[in-house]
Amino acid sequence: MTSIEKSLLTFKNNIEAVYQLADLDRGMLDHTIEQLRERDARLKAAGVTNLRFLSGNTLKNLENIRKHDSLRPGFQALVNQSAVLLASYFASGVSQLFRVAIASALEQRPSKALEQHELKFTVKELKIMEGELIDAIPDLIAEGPGVSFQDTKSIQRIFKDYLEVDIPKDEVTNNVSVGLALRHVLVHNGGIVDRKCFRQTEEAFPRTFRRKIELGESINFTTEEIRAVGATMIEYVQRLAREFRSHASVR
Repeated sequence: MTSIEKSLLTFKNNIEAVYQLADLDRGMLDHTIEQLRERDARLKAAGVTNLRFLSGNTLKNLENIRKHDSLRPGFQALVNQSAVLLASYFASGVSQLFRVAIASALEQRPSKALEQHELKFTVKELKIMEGELIDAIPDLIAEGPGVSFQDTKSIQRIFKDYLEVDIPKDEVTNNVSVGLALRHVLVHNGGIVDRKCFRQTEEAFPRTFRRKIELGESINFTTEEIRAVGATMIEYVQRLAREFRSHASVR
């Protein structure tokens, strides 16, 4: 497995973990209901018919709670935080892919921007790195000034400048952009769509995710939306990797 494949796998696993978190209440109910059903089946198979020893109304109540999603309102904050976590994993996933791609480009034919990139560090930092300076270059660039993985515009610019990979502003990119913009208001504006977020979403067309967003709207994510945003983030990162590998093979 290549370094790029490893970074993609880690990213996908992280996104899958968020899906489980966003569905925590449903998952817990499903597990409990299944365990009670299996317990009742074992008791009945052993000849136990006394209702005092069977799940009875407890099982029916849990099934009704699951059917009507009765716990969902109490778990809404957790679902919203899942959207925040998605954005964090997205930024770290793109960052890791960028580092791996920079390391690969240095071994082949680095772009002009990469060759001319200036690094700044102290003598103490240089001493700590000792003979590992070349290996540290991807980290030094990724963690340097002017480099951000928090929004698609910055990502597009960074990959274009350093790796000569051009990512189109299409439906996939726009879906990710809206997910990131909504995450921002969840964290910084109490979940209320402000003018900056509204302006960003109005510019993000064509898209399929949350096509209509109102200024002043209170944002709450559904589990289905978490999965939709996660899927488009995976598609976006996979495309980044694919475009880099395709570009590197013809340089």
